[in-house]
Amino acid sequence: MTVLMSYFNSPISGEWGGEADDSTNGVPVLRTTNFTEDGRLSYDDLTYRFIDTEKKKKKILQPGDIIIEKSGGTPKKPVGRCVYFEREDGKRYFCNNFTAILRANTDEVNTKYLWYLLQERYRTRQCLKYQYKTNGIANLDIKDYLSHIEVDLPPKKVQDRRVKALDYIQHLLDLHKKLLEILDYAVKSQFIEMFGSEKDNTKKYPIQKIGDFSECYPGATPSTKKKEYWEGGKIPWMSSGEVYKEHIYDTEQKITDAGYKNASTKMVPPHSIVIALAGQGRTRGTVAINEIELCTNQSLCAVIPNNNVVLTDYLFQDLKNRYEELREMSTVPGGRGGLSLTIINKVPVLVPPLERQQAYVDMIHQSDKSKSTIQRSLDNLNELREGLLQEYFG
Repeated sequence: MTVLMSYFNSPISGEWGGEADDSTNGVPVLRTTNFTEDGRLSYDDLTYRFIDTEKKKKKILQPGDIIIEKSGGTPKKPVGRCVYFEREDGKRYFCNNFTAILRANTDEVNTKYLWYLLQERYRTRQCLKYQYKTNGIANLDIKDYLSHIEVDLPPKKVQDRRVKALDYIQHLLDLHKKLLEILDYAVKSQFIEMFGSEKDNTKKYPIQKIGDFSECYPGATPSTKKKEYWEGGKIPWMSSGEVYKEHIYDTEQKITDAGYKNASTKMVPPHSIVIALAGQGRTRGTVAINEIELCTNQSLCAVIPNNNVVLTDYLFQDLKNRYEELREMSTVPGGRGGLSLTIINKVPVLVPPLERQQAYVDMIHQSDKSKSTIQRSLDNLNELREGLLQEYFG
C-alpha cells in the first residue's frame, strides 16, 4: 500500500491575479463555481484576470491536472471537491486561490483514475477530518488528507481500462440526461405553439388570475422543540427543499397528529400544485405536483385549481415554463426577495377551452411515460456506476 500523496508533486496553489477588463487583456481563471454537481468543469461563466503567465508558468493548467478545492465549502458541501482538467483549446487556463493543482509526478499512473478515486473519497466524506477553519471559512489540509489515503494501485493498463469503463457509463448518463432535457423542451415548445403566452396572447384566450379559479394557502412548521410533534409521525410534511422533484410521492419528514393540530399547516389534496415561495439557490419559484395528500411548511404555497376552469397539469406546465417570470415578481431591490400568497393569487393565466387543455395534458402524459422509461435506465446506470466505484475504490 502507498499513500496517494506519493503520486503527486507538492500541491500548486491557484492564482487570482489582478483585475482585467475581458479576455483581451486577461486569462481565464476557473473557480469553484465552475465545478458541476457531477465533479466536472463548466466553462459557461469564465472569469478573466490579469496574470503574468511568464512568471506563473507552472500554474498554467495542463491536461491531466486535478483541481482540488482547498477553501470554501458549505455545510452540505464540505471543502475538498475536485475536478479533472482535460481541455485543449489553445488557451492558457488558471485556477483561483481557493483551489490547488494536483499534478502527477510519474507516467505510471492514469491521473483520471486518481481523480475518480478522490471523487469516491469525497462522496464518502473522508475529507472531513482534514478540515480546519480560519475566519469562518473551511480549509482543507491537502497534504495531510492525501497522505492518509492508502492505495494499492493496479498496473496502468488496468487503470486505463477502468477509466474507460467509468467514462463510458458517464457518457451514457449524459445521453440520458440530454434526452430528458429534449423532452422537457418539446413539452414547453408545444405549450407555446398551442397557447402562446400571457404577455402577447396571440390566440386571444381569456386571462384569469390564479386566485380567480384556485384556492391558495401556505403551510406551517410545527415546533421542532417538541418531539411529540415529529417522532413517530405519519402525516407527510413537505419542505421547500423537496419541490425540485416535480412529482411528490413521499416526503422526507412526517409529523404526528399533535404536530398537525398545533400548527397552522393545512392538508393539500392529491394532484394539487405546490409553489416554493422562498428557498436557497434556485428553489424560489419552482413548482411541483403532490401526488399524495400532504401538508407543507411555510415556504410553500398550495394551489388547488377548479378543474372545471383550469386543469392542474396544464397550470403546472404553464407555471413551470414561467419560472424566471415568477422569480422576477418576487425580486426585492437590495434583498433576497420572496413570493407571497398575494403575488401568487394575482398571477395571470391563459384559460383556453378545456378540450384544448386536455389535448395538451394527454401529450404531457405520453411524454411522462417516455421520461419514466429514461429515468429507470438512468437509475440502473447510476447503480452500475456505484457498483464499479465500490469495486475499484471501496
